[in-house]
Amino acid sequence: ISKCSQILHIAVKKESRLCGIGKKLLTGYINSEKNKCKSFKLWVNEENESAIKFYKQNGYVFSGRKAMIFSNIGDV
Repeated sequence: ISKCSQILHIAVKKESRLCGIGKKLLTGYINSEKNKCKSFKLWVNEENESAIKFYKQNGYVFSGRKAMIFSNIGDV
């Protein structure tokens, strides 16, 4: 069993939010991984208040900040 599983991104189109899709995605992922890891972490933009609220409602707690830098090298 690994120590942690990470969720890097969950997205639901604005017009489809509040329909339970995000909850199903999150729950489905956790259920598929819970026998493989001891804990779950996720990354969320600190300005994305609706995502923060969603994760808090689903049992996640704030555990710290980490700066992430993305770069694009080469052709896309």
